[in-house]
Amino acid sequence: MRFSFITGFRASIFDGNSRTSRAIFTKILVERGFPLIKIPVGFSGQYMGLTKLSQRRNDKKFALLIKAIVLENLKMASRKLAYE
Repeated sequence: MRFSFITGFRASIFDGNSRTSRAIFTKILVERGFPLIKIPVGFSGQYMGLTKLSQRRNDKKFALLIKAIVLENLKMASRKLAYE
């Protein structure tokens, strides 16, 4: 499914994919008690490649990337707490 067809982002056929997927997975994480996350710089290219720039859907790669992003955010939060 292409999220761009269910969003208002019509500037480009793929314009809504990255924003919509980020909104969906953020909602899921927050509902399960996780804090808001950010996409670290080292992951942004992969994220864009699997969302905005994607010509083919790859749920398995996307799920693995989201898990890695969540894990990295938890590591960053843990390091931050260690310094407080």
